[in-house]
Amino acid sequence: MANDNALAIFAPTYWRSRIQQVEATPGVMPAQLRRLHTLRKRLDRATQAADEPRQTSRHNQLKGDLHAAHLG
Repeated sequence: MANDNALAIFAPTYWRSRIQQVEATPGVMPAQLRRLHTLRKRLDRATQAADEPRQTSRHNQLKGDLHAAHLG
């Protein structure tokens, strides 16, 4: 995994799938499940952080479009 999703070799969906597979493996110890839970939370935060600039940019674009439409 990479901190920057743009530099990641595998997409976040791949890592979520792998985490789910390991969680479903019989015999996984409680300490391992805690670590998997931590990894999932880190992945969720990283994915959310990577999406925020795009959402903000899109929001600003929509505000500009609405402003232009109002003036026109």
